[in-house]
Amino acid sequence: MEQSADSKRIKRSERRSSSGPRSRERGENMTFLFLSAIMYFLPTILARHKADFMAIFLVNLFLGWTVIGWFVALIRACSTQRYIPVSMVPSAGRFCSQCGALSPSGVHFCGTCGRAV
Repeated sequence: MEQSADSKRIKRSERRSSSGPRSRERGENMTFLFLSAIMYFLPTILARHKADFMAIFLVNLFLGWTVIGWFVALIRACSTQRYIPVSMVPSAGRFCSQCGALSPSGVHFCGTCGRAV
């Protein structure tokens, strides 16, 4: 029961073909890994334009695997920026909270937009 050299070559080439179920399985695994990485770094992706981006990235990178750290990073990424109101500048006047124009001190309404200062 000897096999010819041609039949051995055919069997080897069949083993090397990439259209079998293993290549399909590899593609599914790569898709799963890619989607998992996107899901893991979702807080970082959402926070890419925030002032504290680096802090969110580091929490996500080092503590994201704990699930609690991932949720902390996600909540911080989705929270609004902290607003620091400027109500009065000493001896220069007040800034309007609506349009940001500088009004003289003692004025109750903005000269630009007409809103209360």
